[in-house]
Amino acid sequence: MSLEVLRTLAAAMTIIAAAMVAANWNARITVCGFALFIAASLAWIADGIMNRRTRSSSRTPFF
Repeated sequence: MSLEVLRTLAAAMTIIAAAMVAANWNARITVCGFALFIAASLAWIADGIMNRRTRSSSRTPFF
């Protein structure tokens, strides 16, 4: 999976999750929104790990 696809999915999941939580329709939708936030967070973490591995040269260990 390319980084652009992963970033697009993570961003879309974050926006949808925010809408689900903000809508406050019922508890089931709110819980699903929080679960989607967790999945989006994991996608962002994977993006950070993959981005760090694809860089050719890194002068500082954390940036």
